[in-house]
Amino acid sequence: MNLTHTFEILNIEKNRLIAISKKTVKNEIMFSDLDAIYITVRKSSNFNNAIFLLLSVLLLSVFLFFISHDIALLIPPGLIILTIIKMNYYKGYDLKIRLKNGTIFKMKFPVELKNENINIVNLIRKRVYDYRIAN
Repeated sequence: MNLTHTFEILNIEKNRLIAISKKTVKNEIMFSDLDAIYITVRKSSNFNNAIFLLLSVLLLSVFLFFISHDIALLIPPGLIILTIIKMNYYKGYDLKIRLKNGTIFKMKFPVELKNENINIVNLIRKRVYDYRIAN
């Protein structure tokens, strides 16, 4: 049973986490149920990269038909560089909380909040460690 839930607000309490979504649904996550918490990079999908590459080839073929060949020789290296930049560009990060039963809670956040969310993950890991030592 692999369920994925999204949330926007994460509250840390003494022995649990509370994930609140836009629909005002509160999900309580006990530290005893927590399996892993981590941050992943959210990159563009392969489908988007393929569409971008297809449009680039289409644009190149249009240039070859309507523009002189001297200028058209400069376009392919530019398109290759743009494709590499597009493939390596990422828009943000995901904070993922995986439970022991396979359920995943996911929160998307921008690049600007990366350090803040790393501190939150470290705080949660410390609280979980302290909880497991105490029990």
